[in-house]
Amino acid sequence: TYAVTNAGQTIYHVIVATSLADTQDYIVTQMDGKLGGGTLIAVGHASACTFGFLATGVVTLADHTNCSVTNNNDTTLNVYDSGTTISIENQLGATFTLLLDIWYVN
Repeated sequence: TYAVTNAGQTIYHVIVATSLADTQDYIVTQMDGKLGGGTLIAVGHASACTFGFLATGVVTLADHTNCSVTNNNDTTLNVYDSGTTISIENQLGATFTLLLDIWYVN
C-alpha cells in the first residue's frame, strides 16, 4: 500500500495477490468506507473485471468477463458489497490466485 497526496486529496493504492479456494471470500478491509475502483484477475482463468465502489460498499462493474456483483453467484468471480467495504468471492469451481489492484480516496 502506498499513498499520494494531490491538492489536499490522499489517493491510496493497494495491490494484493491471494490464493482463494472455491466458495471462499476475501474481505478487502483496507478501504472500509472509502470511494474508489480497481481491477481483479483470476490467474489461469478467463475471469477478470474492472469495477468501482462507493463508500457504502456498493460495487459497479465497468467491464468484465465472467464476474458478478452478487455473492454466491455460482461459476463466476464475484465482487460484492459487504457493508462499508467490498468482498471478493471465488465461485469458479477450483482454487485460483487472484490479483487485485485497487485505488481509493480517503
